[in-house]
Amino acid sequence: MMGTENKSWKIHTGDFVFSFSEEDLKNAHVAETGPGIYHVLKDNRSQSIRILSASGNHIQVEADGERYDILIKDEFQQMLEALGFNNTQAARVKEIKAPMPGLVLQIAVKEGDSIKPGDKLIILEAMKMENSILATTDARVKQIHVTPGMGVEKDQLLVEFE
Repeated sequence: MMGTENKSWKIHTGDFVFSFSEEDLKNAHVAETGPGIYHVLKDNRSQSIRILSASGNHIQVEADGERYDILIKDEFQQMLEALGFNNTQAARVKEIKAPMPGLVLQIAVKEGDSIKPGDKLIILEAMKMENSILATTDARVKQIHVTPGMGVEKDQLLVEFE
């Protein structure tokens, strides 16, 4: 598993994308001032942020009276995007394929389960890292094509949705 000191995230809000690292988080001062309300102080800037909703890696916040829909991508999701597995067409996803060769460690869903974006489907070990394969859309699991302990190749079908 990768150490937290190397982690980075990408934040997508509308057409704007910015990144932050574990070090950036350490240098920010965040205080919860009420339920779902946070005060952030970073680089001599003060900001009050209210969490309106959160589901998986999608968050809606309010700052300075403006609402923002935010999509957070961790390093694994960024790697998938760099490899051409862009989820902008997530509403049409009917199957999940292996993004790389690896070993199926765990299957977190069963056939017939209803899923929503951000739900963990499978944990895949690749390059000595455990990678969570997450749902990108609302769906129902139609068929699971792998079992724990099974080796998979890149682009091998893992899960089908109805």
